[in-house]
Amino acid sequence: MDSATLNILLVEDQPEEAFGIREKLSKMSISVNLIEVRNLAEAAKHLCSATCPKSVNCAGNFIDLVILDLHLPNGKGLACITALRKICRGVSLVVLTEQTDEEIPEYFTAGADDFLEMGSSQRQLEAVIYRSGRSALLKRQKKKKWGTISKQLSVLERITDTLVAHRADPISNS
Repeated sequence: MDSATLNILLVEDQPEEAFGIREKLSKMSISVNLIEVRNLAEAAKHLCSATCPKSVNCAGNFIDLVILDLHLPNGKGLACITALRKICRGVSLVVLTEQTDEEIPEYFTAGADDFLEMGSSQRQLEAVIYRSGRSALLKRQKKKKWGTISKQLSVLERITDTLVAHRADPISNS
């Protein structure tokens, strides 16, 4: 998987809204892998449980960002955010809303990282995706770098152990 590709899960039950978002995402300058689902149950299949590593679903695929409609057949409003956060805390969450400005602070309290109004412009969508997705990509790149460093340290430890064992072996030294 390309570490520069942003993996987005779109949870939207209205095909025309999903189409509009898909079209806008396809025009972005970054690479996007989009998975579309229609309800929270389908979203849960793609996201991790609280015991899985952050930003990884149980099938081993990375989800960096979720775009979540707050009006779904099996969930409405803040309950959607709460349900998604119970499934996975480590993923960036952007909510799609038609709500009034007074309700927006409640989204953040419930666990949203950002929000988009339905029908947002290309520019607005890109700003939110870059802001929320950037941190996810950086986390993934940092994790990959530390994984590589960890492997290198493991190899060095084995070499050192071998050298120390060889040096301590009196038969080898003669």
